[in-house]
Amino acid sequence: MKSKTPIRPVTQTMEGIRSSNVNEDFPISSAIVGITLLGDLEDVLAVLRTAVLLARSLKAPLSLNLLGKDILSGDVDETLVPELLDSARTQLRGLNAPGFTMEVNIIAASFVSAGSITMCVHSGNPVLVRQHK
Repeated sequence: MKSKTPIRPVTQTMEGIRSSNVNEDFPISSAIVGITLLGDLEDVLAVLRTAVLLARSLKAPLSLNLLGKDILSGDVDETLVPELLDSARTQLRGLNAPGFTMEVNIIAASFVSAGSITMCVHSGNPVLVRQHK
């Protein structure tokens, strides 16, 4: 049986060179991500849960617009998340729409603030929305 010699990583240090830190190297960095998704009711709720988690993790305000109505705008209160999901489920289920279009924008800007997250949900079939108004 062969014995293996453990491999140890080689660590080299250089005097006078500071460690790389993203905040030091890029003090005015930012990121903007925008996506558009098509899905059913369960997809909308999954994307909404993800947006809530991101907003809490980034300490960013969340804006939610369901079918042209502003539902939430501001910081996410963890105690209201179940109510938010139930409300969205009830409103969207009442449409009996075959699908939905979700537009999500995530903005993270270190030089301004923690950023923001915006989610807009539209009916995948505009004819059904007009019939219910």
